[in-house]
Amino acid sequence: MKGRARLALALAMLGVATAAHAGAPPGQGLCGGAARVEPPRLREGPSDTAIYMAYPLRAAANHLAGVVRVNCAVRVNATLYDCRVVSETPPGEGFGAHALDLTDLAIVDPLRCDGVPVSGARVIVPIRFEPPPRTFRPH
Repeated sequence: MKGRARLALALAMLGVATAAHAGAPPGQGLCGGAARVEPPRLREGPSDTAIYMAYPLRAAANHLAGVVRVNCAVRVNATLYDCRVVSETPPGEGFGAHALDLTDLAIVDPLRCDGVPVSGARVIVPIRFEPPPRTFRPH
């Protein structure tokens, strides 16, 4: 499965919830009394090649998989900022730091309040690291 598809699937499974208002409708607080609230939506994620290139060396050598959940804010221009690792499995293998490097490659449509894009909604972005094929050779 391509990195973009894997990230999209993970985002769909988590519902791209805004982290600042867990349990509340996405955008509540940022949208005020808006009649129509559209939550952030993944448009594109990092490719498999980008994930392989960002793979922690020790984890790749040991053929370890990992999952990182990153909490980020979304800008109106669909880029992420102020990202922080909220969980990393397995811990201590370097997946968290490398996942933060990959957030620059994600494109997430911003929160929309009555059709108007709004910066600042926070999202949880899960990034799954699957070991590169043993035949993978970085350029």
